[in-house]
Amino acid sequence: MRARIMDKARFLEIVQCYGADPRRWPTHERAEAEAFMTAHGDAAREVLGEARELDILLARAPEPEPPSADLRSRILDAAPQTVRAPAFVPAFAGVSLPVGFGGMRSAAAAFAMSFCLVVGVAGGYYFGSASATRATDQALFELALDIDDAFLNLEEG
Repeated sequence: MRARIMDKARFLEIVQCYGADPRRWPTHERAEAEAFMTAHGDAAREVLGEARELDILLARAPEPEPPSADLRSRILDAAPQTVRAPAFVPAFAGVSLPVGFGGMRSAAAAFAMSFCLVVGVAGGYYFGSASATRATDQALFELALDIDDAFLNLEEG
């Protein structure tokens, strides 16, 4: 990661997010922030003083109590209900297929794509080899290599 020069805005952002204690600052920016503190003493001290006051208040604040059983049940009751698909869908001959990625739809899509692949390869092999003649192939080869008398071969073939 490229070192970045610390500016006042970034220093303020670090102190506001992580507090006045440099040990809590991001390690990859700590050296730049400490250099900024040294170079801009008065401004940095003011920002750090405000952050220290907040750190002290937060340290004195009581720990929040865990939610009551009543609150938990109200939250869970208000949550939208989702329908979960079964882990396996029965298939033919007593074999179960996993539902993941759409279940039976996935199996049908995989079969259709496999079928198209086989038909495409077979058709390309069959029709591709039957469509070109040796003379046409030679002329196309010469055109591709930019041979001067390629046009003569096209007229002869």
